Formats: sequence, structure tokens, C-alpha cells
Amino acid sequence: MAWMLCALCTFCAEGLGLIARITLAYSEEGELQPSAWSALPDVTLLVALVTGTLCLVLTPIVYRLGRTAPPAAITVVAILLGLTPWATLALQWLRA
Repeated sequence: MAWMLCALCTFCAEGLGLIARITLAYSEEGELQPSAWSALPDVTLLVALVTGTLCLVLTPIVYRLGRTAPPAAITVVAILLGLTPWATLALQWLRA
């Protein structure tokens, strides 16, 4: 249960961060003062990093302690969701 909630939270945080990043990119560029909205993509990335890492940590535990193994497709999607924030962070470092 917690494993899938971590995957869902990671997906929502990444999605919200992507929407915020796109919105901020097309908003008024004349505004030089940072606002609370400008921190939203970074905050959601931090949330996605924490929940994504927790999802990756919980994946082998779910396999060992569960009575039945989850479907392979769900496991692959959960692992990809757990790795997505790390890929996003790596791409941001490469752009900087």
C-alpha cells in the first residue's frame, strides 16, 4: 500500500513540477523579483526525490514480504517513477 502511494505521490509531484516549470517559462519575464511560485518546481522536485527514493527502497521489500508478487508491469512503472526525479535532477545539472 505504501509502495504504491509513494509511486503515486512521485508521479503527482513530477507532474505538478513540470506544469509549474512550463508555466513559469511562459509567464512575464519582466518580473525580476523571485516569488513563492518560482520555488514551486524545486520544492516539487524535492518531494519527488524523497518519495521516489522511498518507492525504490520499498520495491524489494514488497517482493520479499508480500504473499503474492505484484504484476511485472506495475513494478516496472513504479521503478521508472522512482528513477524519474533522479533523471530530472541529472538533466538540470547538465543544463547548468
